[in-house]
Amino acid sequence: MHVAVAMSGGVDSSVVAYLLSKAGHRLTGFTAKLTASAGAEDSVNRAASVCEKLNIPHVVVDLSDQFDQQIITPFCKSYLAGYTPSPCIRCNRAIKFGALYDIAEQYGCERIATGHYVKIEQGVERRWLRCSQSVQKDQSYFLFYLTQQQLSRALFVLGDAPKSEIRAIAREAGLPVAETPDSQEICFVPDDDYRAFLGARGCTGAPGWIIDTQGRRLGSHTGIQNYTIGQRRGLGISHSEPLYVVDLNAEENLVIAGTRERCARKGLIAADLNYMRLTSIKDVRALVKIRSTHAGQTALCSERDGVLEIMFDEPALNISPGQAAVLYDSEGAILGGGWIQSSF
Repeated sequence: MHVAVAMSGGVDSSVVAYLLSKAGHRLTGFTAKLTASAGAEDSVNRAASVCEKLNIPHVVVDLSDQFDQQIITPFCKSYLAGYTPSPCIRCNRAIKFGALYDIAEQYGCERIATGHYVKIEQGVERRWLRCSQSVQKDQSYFLFYLTQQQLSRALFVLGDAPKSEIRAIAREAGLPVAETPDSQEICFVPDDDYRAFLGARGCTGAPGWIIDTQGRRLGSHTGIQNYTIGQRRGLGISHSEPLYVVDLNAEENLVIAGTRERCARKGLIAADLNYMRLTSIKDVRALVKIRSTHAGQTALCSERDGVLEIMFDEPALNISPGQAAVLYDSEGAILGGGWIQSSF
């Protein structure tokens, strides 16, 4: 089988290429150039060195225009609208398993493999993802938005493997990236400083008021894009007890602050749904993750007219519009999910 390997220049995708090569597959390594940064060039060079070591072809694909239009620009607009975006999820669907695979297909590739830690399973009619038992590396949340067609051509080799085992394989194989540090969560944001990134892109909102939950002014903010729900530091206001951002009102340019208890919500509404193991959700109990680092909370979930209502058994903290709500069954299979629109 001719497999395209999405090569990021990191140890995970490099070990995927090594394991598939050992298994006898015909491989072509593809590296998507997404930005013009020095880090992007370094990634290309590392991926090229691994492909040379494995004696497989390496193709560099410039997807920077698509990446800017489909990922970076919406990312910036989301913050200005008071949302907290999750660009990696959208990138996986639109870029890695979308635009990149379309190009790989032109080279005769039948499947695409990535360095994600996740498992894929297949039923009679549908495919779905099951979370990796390697809890620290499980990346199923970031892949919930993949379509059935994309799942049909995806290969996930790493599965439950602990990261230490992957690095050991890389060392044993003599791969030049064996000690490469793990990449930051948002690849295009230098030093994980999204505020500086937004400023450099000219995405700055007007100053406005910070108010409490009763509407009383507590201070001023520097632009709504600089705040996220659950944030405590950087509010610049003094109070008798710690205050957190509990809501953002982009329409009126307000940051609403309150105590930690005010960050708790009993439910949420999600839209733009994507199903995996199920094709509909009606009074389904599930473990729901509301961000990638969330352990998940049990909830009752029902779809009505394309909108998913999720009622948690216990109030959930820091539900942020713009993030994804991903539903898992008791065995870790993704049932489906959607994009958080609001909480209540």
